[in-house]
Amino acid sequence: MNAMRDYSKIFDLLDDVVIVYGLDGRVTDWNRAAEDIYGVPRDQAIGMSMDDLFGPQSRDADSKGEVGHVPDWKGTLERGVRGRSGSTTVSVTSKILRNAEGEPVAIVETSRPVAVVEDPSADLAALLSAAGMAILKVDATEAFHALALLGSQVLDLRYHLRREPDLVHQLVLSAKIEDWDRSGKERSSHSQFDLPLDGLNSLWPLESEDAFIDSIVSVLLDGLPAHVSCKLLNPSGATFHAEITALRASSATDDAHLLLAIRDVSAAREAYETLEASELRYRNLFEYMPIALTQVDASGLVEIFTQLRRQGVEDLSAYIDDHPEFMDMAMQVMLVEQVNQTNAELFAAKSREEMRGPITPYFWDTGRETLRKSLEARYRGEDFFQQEAQLRRLDGSVVDVLYAASRHSSLPNKSLVAFMDISDRKRSEQALKRSERRYQDLFQAMTVSFWELDLTTITDLLETSLPGADGDFADYLKNDPDCVATILKAARIVDVNDQTLALFGGAEKAELLGTLDQFWSPDRWVDGAAAVLTVLTDDASVTIETRLRRLDGVDFDAQFTLWFSTDDRRRGLAAVTDISERVHAFNELEQSEQRFRDLFQHLPVPVLQVNSTGLLERFEELKSQGVEDLKAHILENPEFLWTAMESTVIEQANDAALKVLGAPNPGDMRGPITPLWRNHPEVYARLLQNRYFDFTAYEEEVTLTTFDGRTREGTLTVTFPPDLAKLGVTINAFVDTTEKKNAERRLRHIEAEYAHAARISMLGELTASIAHEVNQPLAAITTYGEAGLRWLNRPNPQLSEVRDIVTRIVADAQRAAGVIARVRNMASHRKQDEEVVSLDNLVAEAVSFLGHEFRLHNVKVTHIPPAGSTLVNVDRIQLQQVIVNLAINAVQAISMSGSTRCEVLVKTIEEGTLVRCSVEDSGPGIPKESVDRIFQSFVTTKDGGMGMGLPISRSIIEAHEGRLTADNGSSLGGARFSFVLPMSR
Repeated sequence: MNAMRDYSKIFDLLDDVVIVYGLDGRVTDWNRAAEDIYGVPRDQAIGMSMDDLFGPQSRDADSKGEVGHVPDWKGTLERGVRGRSGSTTVSVTSKILRNAEGEPVAIVETSRPVAVVEDPSADLAALLSAAGMAILKVDATEAFHALALLGSQVLDLRYHLRREPDLVHQLVLSAKIEDWDRSGKERSSHSQFDLPLDGLNSLWPLESEDAFIDSIVSVLLDGLPAHVSCKLLNPSGATFHAEITALRASSATDDAHLLLAIRDVSAAREAYETLEASELRYRNLFEYMPIALTQVDASGLVEIFTQLRRQGVEDLSAYIDDHPEFMDMAMQVMLVEQVNQTNAELFAAKSREEMRGPITPYFWDTGRETLRKSLEARYRGEDFFQQEAQLRRLDGSVVDVLYAASRHSSLPNKSLVAFMDISDRKRSEQALKRSERRYQDLFQAMTVSFWELDLTTITDLLETSLPGADGDFADYLKNDPDCVATILKAARIVDVNDQTLALFGGAEKAELLGTLDQFWSPDRWVDGAAAVLTVLTDDASVTIETRLRRLDGVDFDAQFTLWFSTDDRRRGLAAVTDISERVHAFNELEQSEQRFRDLFQHLPVPVLQVNSTGLLERFEELKSQGVEDLKAHILENPEFLWTAMESTVIEQANDAALKVLGAPNPGDMRGPITPLWRNHPEVYARLLQNRYFDFTAYEEEVTLTTFDGRTREGTLTVTFPPDLAKLGVTINAFVDTTEKKNAERRLRHIEAEYAHAARISMLGELTASIAHEVNQPLAAITTYGEAGLRWLNRPNPQLSEVRDIVTRIVADAQRAAGVIARVRNMASHRKQDEEVVSLDNLVAEAVSFLGHEFRLHNVKVTHIPPAGSTLVNVDRIQLQQVIVNLAINAVQAISMSGSTRCEVLVKTIEEGTLVRCSVEDSGPGIPKESVDRIFQSFVTTKDGGMGMGLPISRSIIEAHEGRLTADNGSSLGGARFSFVLPMSR
């Protein structure tokens, strides 16, 4: 017996009841579990006989032997403590303890209360039903024996079953539903649990057979409860999402009867998937935005800041001055988690992975001062910082960026950093990718905490003073806080299960027994009081989501189900499930979606979310018919274009889209996209071709008609992100450039007016030369005419001489007509079409045109033709104007200088894909103070000059995609003006 006493402490560690009594029936050991179950302290029980303790004990029909009189006895007893009401059903196993000589010295009895799941009480069943659960009893005996036989033949039974689906199906067929809880049927809305007593296959579909292995088979093999999520069948044959807890119906290892607790979670799953899909759409919407985004894990920086504040550091700037190594340390602990593709491209990285890790690569050379100011702002508590900076790319080049860093109040350890490239204003608009995808299961396992409630006090209160709330107790109780406190303090918890201990904390269950108010977050007391009143007055169960409080004072989100028996209104049951993860996941998802929605709505660029599901269906039809050339198909079937427009529907538009596209409200934008493209079908046809061939993006300068009938010009960008394309969603962005293009057209018109005025002015300056050029052929014509008359007046006219004279007259007349034609063209105000001409030929014509001007000023002109081709695509008249203007300027510069050397050199040369024409003179050159301003309007070096010739000439050359320059590099010692034009191919 001394040895037995040594085991007393070990017995106290067991959950089973252990009672040791001598052959005379007197108790010698009584463990902690015995105290809890029977309510008799150890000191009182030791020394008492078993008969004095329990009195007569009834046993079930399957019990073997006489209690206490055979070495091995096993069975079920209905045992009650003498002098107390009520009894407990226990499963008992007793054995004779013998000494070394084999003589019996004591009897050791182990027992445990019969589990509630073996015979569910009506109260618990009703509670589970109120919580949306169904309890099924399944006979898996045949499956159990089949598994036992198969287990002796294969090494890994579960692996074998997963490779033999037919065998699993046979196991499902062999399992029979013996019974299911109908006690809560009137209160439950879950009609899919209204099952026939039939094979388990009526509930279990083929697609969920893996879950059958993880639950039913696991319980049969291991004997431990199992939790799974899968799809089940309802009586109509449709599937629904369910969470299942499976366990043995009894503790007997050879008992193959199982209990299944099933809860329908279809609604919760659908709500989460809907919200997740919405967030996915908005995340993908910005994946292609032309902004370099960086998500930074700043938890290390937050920890450093916390330590500095504990040290009393208030001014971070002064601290960094004293500790310059702080910047390197800060960059090492700020870790880049994710970047978008634009980020990698902006910093010349080979891949996104190269930009992950410490933030050092962004500020390794330049930009450290900007980062420092950003850290100082964050230390001061500012959530947003923005500054222009120069950063060095990984390839060593420098890029100008607008650096912006922000943090969200709900995520203090995360920062979003944006680098907007301000050195390239022509970057096409793309959607912003913000990778913030988080995966969370809302229900990882069915964890339920059960409470038994004593409602005697609250029931008595209700019988004497029932609140007159007309059923709306929540509003009523908000105005009566004293009543709330009275209700919660009157409802007492008298017993809890082990899951409650795990959920609410505490060393033992006694700490959890008390009034309801200690488990409720004070700001949610009304929830608990309203639930109690609702159930007691309406005879109904209630399930609410609220916030409860653990023993350590930490609040958590919970689902609280309360049910009271109609037979005994003084007792009730409650079930509590921790839903913190689900609430957190939904809150994060909603916040993420709202952030993207706000960004979308307030973007300054018009953005449309377009659903192309109907269009994609028509595309699939065409592809199945073998259509490869969509353009040809549209030409043969023009009605397809209009059908495609009607099948493409605008779902959402941001504020900028409403303004630019002329829609008074969002509702006017929703619908087919036809109004935008009705007058511009050719643009939509090109867009369709890109979509047909599965390109990911399309961009074009387009003209479209707004909803209020205006015509707008701009850049249309359409993206087809793969994830959104599966949903038939495309993103359309339109950058309105109408005003810019109108201004450009007005500018070109003004330039044309100035150019025409310059040509007229130039013609005025060349009046003497023009008169001379016209007078020479006219004088020659007069002379030739007089000579011809003399030849004709002879007695024998010399017709051959007359013919030669007439030929010369015609040539001089054409020469005069050519001069007049050139003058007319120069003076013309109409726009000339561009044509492919030889630049050198234009130079030769200009030199010929100015021949008299050169002779008048005694200027020697040298024209050096090129060795190769000088074909250019230009407006002939405008380009002649430039050449004449440069040549006249050269002649005037020489004349004004009084130089003894009067020469002008004009040459044309080929430079790769360009053609260069230069005009050099022997004049004084360009004054140093005028070199940088020579092409500015109203700047002139000539007396009486207007200063418009060179600016107009430069604008003409630049309009032809060329460049006009000036310097003093003339080989003749004066000024040199050169222009280059792209060669025509």
